[in-house]
Amino acid sequence: MPGRSGSFSILLALVGVTTLGLVVLLARGSRRSPRANDLSISTHISDAQSSTQPSSQPPSSPATSPATSPTHSTTHSTPPSSANRAAGAGGSSGQSGLSQSAAVPVPAKSLTDIEVKDWHTLAPFELPLAQLPTVFWEPDDTVTLRAWIAAEADMKGKRVLEIGPGTGLVSLCCLQAGADQVVAVDINPYAVINTSYNADRLGLVERLDVRQVASLDASPFALMEGEDFDYIISNPPWEDEPVESLDQYALYDPGMRLCQSLLAESRNHLKPGGKLILVYGARTALTTLETRAPQLGWQIRILDARPRDQLPEVFVPGVMLELRQRPRT
Repeated sequence: MPGRSGSFSILLALVGVTTLGLVVLLARGSRRSPRANDLSISTHISDAQSSTQPSSQPPSSPATSPATSPTHSTTHSTPPSSANRAAGAGGSSGQSGLSQSAAVPVPAKSLTDIEVKDWHTLAPFELPLAQLPTVFWEPDDTVTLRAWIAAEADMKGKRVLEIGPGTGLVSLCCLQAGADQVVAVDINPYAVINTSYNADRLGLVERLDVRQVASLDASPFALMEGEDFDYIISNPPWEDEPVESLDQYALYDPGMRLCQSLLAESRNHLKPGGKLILVYGARTALTTLETRAPQLGWQIRILDARPRDQLPEVFVPGVMLELRQRPRT
């Protein structure tokens, strides 16, 4: 497998240092059973001091992959409910909400010796994307968002912030569309490594800056002091439930605290005319957002034609929303 072991080894070493102080909740396993079509492909990322190459080759990208379709994936599924969406977790999104009293240190297993949970072939990427344990994968969530990035968004020369990149899928789409720089922020240390690793394999890592939220109670914007962006993008957790394990950061937002943080703090980090782009696939979360956003000066444009009253409580793909700050008078 081709790669640039030297540069990525440095990345992993730096990430390893930053993760020493992280506190996470002890994983007790998913509440729900895994997908039936998980590939069960397992390999290892070698010690960062010697190599970052998996010990076995990932699957090559099929020549028959439709390069024009952002939705094609070898592990494609269309889950109708939160139960099926949870099957893709292994994921992450930067959020706060766990109590420190429930937290325990990161397991002793080295973050530079990680089994790859799955490899996913997804257009328009030439190489399969790796998915590490606890990192979320459900490309159906962001079908509309990724199509918008490829065809409508003017990413060229732009600076983008993604909150909760998981495997890096959306960040990689922004980079391929010509973004000058993408900053990706996640609380899950495995997602930090996962995003960097996939970017390195695709030759996009030079324009990517991946950062890790330092603690369970920290805002992702604590890492952005004095910085602003043309786009802030997030496919955050959709449901207001307690988080019981690291992988559930992708699914649950207790008290909708991350939602509130995105609305309250993004406006301080957008350039003039900048946009906050969110994806939500839960009716309750959408109602919360549509109620709260105007109170904080946001104008909302819903980029989805589906009748809301005909959708279940949780659905995919999620609804894409474009938010801009109202001009101040």
